[in-house]
Amino acid sequence: MTDSIPTPYVVLRACSDQARGEQLNAGIVLFTPEGPLVSIGRDKARLKALHPDFAALGVDGWAEGLQHALRSLGQSAEQQQALLQICAHPFKVDTEHGMTMLNLDDPRETLDKLMAWLVDVPVRTLHALRAEKKKRPTRLQAEIAIWLRSAKLLSTKVEDLSKGRVVLNYPIDPAADLYTDFALRNGELHVIETLDLRGVDRLTPTLRGDAAIKGLTLDEAGDKIKGKRLAVFSASDYTVSKPAIWMFSRSADVVLNMHDEADRRSFADFISASLHRDDIPGLAFAS
Repeated sequence: MTDSIPTPYVVLRACSDQARGEQLNAGIVLFTPEGPLVSIGRDKARLKALHPDFAALGVDGWAEGLQHALRSLGQSAEQQQALLQICAHPFKVDTEHGMTMLNLDDPRETLDKLMAWLVDVPVRTLHALRAEKKKRPTRLQAEIAIWLRSAKLLSTKVEDLSKGRVVLNYPIDPAADLYTDFALRNGELHVIETLDLRGVDRLTPTLRGDAAIKGLTLDEAGDKIKGKRLAVFSASDYTVSKPAIWMFSRSADVVLNMHDEADRRSFADFISASLHRDDIPGLAFAS
């Protein structure tokens, strides 16, 4: 069984200028029967963030120098503690002392435990949040984005709505992860969702789920905006795709089929009229 006795220690604090009033625990002085032991945290980045002057401090040499001064000049614990107030610069000595059980066989182990507890960066206990999964664009959304980009009308910044731009992935309800494919403003805010069912010969659960989420996004947009909600789709086999198209477009104000020439023209005219542009290049989609 390891012998131990109650032993005082004090925390050394690094402080910013008086106006800021910021501070952090920087080191420990442990008053053992054999003399003080001193340790300073090795993370210079933490100290430098508090004040750049701490970057010039030689951590190891400073701790050893203070330890030597306290042991050689202080004959008693009271003298050592009084001397510490003078020699601790650029750190400040905490006004209250703590007590710990000192491992007499290995005092340095006790000091290391105090450093881990009070000074060193704590071990992370929370798992890092996963990066928010980005909305995967449909092929149709990508084609429309290329068309808009060629006319220099596309943006990823919401604030560009007021600059006559079409914005990608406009947030309808970020908390529910609902973003429309496109948004544009012409007095009122209009939103566009796309559904690409080209090459689909059967509706998988994934396709049905995508259609349902897009339909929900358009439905939610009805409570958030006053403008038009456009459901733009492309499908190779309308008979197969019809249930998904219905789920997708049931809340839309306008439904446009990009396989229909008149609908394509209507879509291009809507963008042109909304942004007051008559020089947008022709709109074409692959079958």
